[in-house]
Amino acid sequence: MKLKIYSAFFLLVSGLFFSQNVSFADVNFKNALLPYHDANGDGEISYSEAQNASSILIDTNYGITNINGIEAFPNLSMLIIRKNPIASPVNLSQSIQLTSVVLDATAIPSINLTGLTQLKRITVTLSHGASIDLTNKPLLEEVFIAGEYGIGGVTSLDVTQNPLLKTLWFNDSSPNTIDLTQNPLLETLVIQNQGSSTSSLTSLNVTQNPLLKLLAVTGNEALPSIDVSMNPVLNSLNIGKTAITSLNLTNNPLLKYLAIDHCDFSGGIDLSNLTALEELNASQSSLTQLDFTNNANLHTLSIINNYITNLYLAPLVKLKNFHCANNHFTSIDLSNNHNLTYASFTYNQQVQYINMKNGNNHNMTWLSDSDYQFMPNLKGFCVDDVNSTFGIRVKQTVYNTVMVTSDCSLLSTQENQLKNNRFSLFPNPADDTLFIDTKENLLEYSVFSVSGQKITSGIFRKGERSIDLKNMIKGTYIVQVKTDLQTFTEKIIKR
Repeated sequence: MKLKIYSAFFLLVSGLFFSQNVSFADVNFKNALLPYHDANGDGEISYSEAQNASSILIDTNYGITNINGIEAFPNLSMLIIRKNPIASPVNLSQSIQLTSVVLDATAIPSINLTGLTQLKRITVTLSHGASIDLTNKPLLEEVFIAGEYGIGGVTSLDVTQNPLLKTLWFNDSSPNTIDLTQNPLLETLVIQNQGSSTSSLTSLNVTQNPLLKLLAVTGNEALPSIDVSMNPVLNSLNIGKTAITSLNLTNNPLLKYLAIDHCDFSGGIDLSNLTALEELNASQSSLTQLDFTNNANLHTLSIINNYITNLYLAPLVKLKNFHCANNHFTSIDLSNNHNLTYASFTYNQQVQYINMKNGNNHNMTWLSDSDYQFMPNLKGFCVDDVNSTFGIRVKQTVYNTVMVTSDCSLLSTQENQLKNNRFSLFPNPADDTLFIDTKENLLEYSVFSVSGQKITSGIFRKGERSIDLKNMIKGTYIVQVKTDLQTFTEKIIKR
């Protein structure tokens, strides 16, 4: 009889003992917690051990797919789980002391934040169509929500009960619209679709957010317009790949970064008030012209794939990075941009002359030969020193018919003037004699190789209208002719 009583007592005590340990749906979650929360080293986490935990930080991939069992940790103030493929719904409603939550690996189907009135920061990745309830979170300051790349995430969000909100950031998640009128402290707003998300903003009102500093709505292809006139401290604005076609930036004098890539700005954009502007990204924006008169602080300029024919860059004294591929320039003058360290000119089909004699060629970064190629009409390229590392690299990269020189006077960009003044050299190609047709008085001439070496020169006698080429070998040359009014330069071929 005593044996039976002892056995029953043992079973009861054992059952009570085992029932004091937290049950985890995923052993990987348990194993990730053991090193930090198994105080007595018995290979289990008891309820008392769980209640003593104030934070969980997992930054290694343990293969965690389910964090059920988290409800046994009611006193957590911080929960951070990164790099793990959590695929099950997450319920944090029992951890009401949480102030910071980070679950940012794979997309989870849902998250329950009921009762978390102390929450200040949350970062979470949610699957397409998932919802998240941020109501009754009066202390919330930072929200980062990611969706599934190319698919999307949340399509609606209510932040009207988060008056202290400073940062709201969506990646690959775009609600159709969002009410920000109750967030007067908002400083950072990012709603961007990196992939081809199925959702897009259709309207956005930021007129009640006077402290807004960073605004990005990239990839919201259905967003037709945006008013930033009530955001006077805005310093970063990205509207790339939207339906926006114009911007009024009159009240944004502190703007330092502006991106309008993949928008239709064929009507132009006024940058005159942006004296603090440091970086402009305006590639594939249907631009035909730009005026940088008041943008002396600009250091990075990207205007790839536009229709710009003329560009006055002299005011950009701090320009370091210049990307201008595939425009309609006939000439590019960077001689006043003494801080330039990188430039890409590729696919400028109409450009004839490039002047890069600015005293800083020795600091140029050479990323790819193609930056200086695919310009079939290029005739001349002026550098600081043709025998420098940069000068030699340019000569080796451009077509061998291009004159690379440090004498920029050889690079005449006055083709229209040539035509207007009826100046021509003929025949071209020529044999032994090159004739000159002009009404101006001829003074002197010089003939250069395409590398800039002077081959011959002379003075025109009164009435003389030709240059003797008999002693020159076959090849391509640059002929410079000085008249009493101006100097003309033209490329010729000696047969």
